[in-house]
Amino acid sequence: MSSSNPNSKIDLLDPPEVVNQKIRKAVVVPRVTEGNGLLAFVEFVLLPSAALNGRREFRVERDRDGLEPLIYTSIEQMHKDYANDIVRRMSYFCFMDLILTVFQLTPQLLKPAVSTALNKLLAPIQAAFQSSPEWQEITLKAYPPPEKKEKKEKKVKKMGTRHPKASNAEASNAKANNVEVNNIEANNVEVKNAEAQEQ
Repeated sequence: MSSSNPNSKIDLLDPPEVVNQKIRKAVVVPRVTEGNGLLAFVEFVLLPSAALNGRREFRVERDRDGLEPLIYTSIEQMHKDYANDIVRRMSYFCFMDLILTVFQLTPQLLKPAVSTALNKLLAPIQAAFQSSPEWQEITLKAYPPPEKKEKKEKKVKKMGTRHPKASNAEASNAKANNVEVNNIEANNVEVKNAEAQEQ
């Protein structure tokens, strides 16, 4: 996580929908525990904070699959379940195979569980912030909102007389200038002819 990229970090005052969005965007490879940011977050933030509240556990709901929730009290079991999605094959009556897939822990289950636990952890902090005008004032002083930049005015480009978007006024001015130039050139030619005849 980098504080220079606002989408790669979660602030204590991020609203729940922003936290959910950031967790959803997290890149998590199925069955790979090494370098998995969400598992590390559970290990170093969510499990210890749950222990401080008196109950060291992390709960993964599986209601959408109609299964009981997974409850983890150690990160080792969580790593094991994440690395080993279980596929069981059961045979019935020797002629029919039924494949039952029981996903222990997948990114699709882990991400909502992390979002829920994190929002639950941040809720008291955010409530204290909302009820404290002094804290809000300090936050504004420490992190002032970015100044809005004034938009630069675009320079009007002059288009040639033959450009389709050239206005009639520009075109007529250009024609008048061309006529004047042609008249000057014609006068110059006449002067040169007259000088040539005199010699």
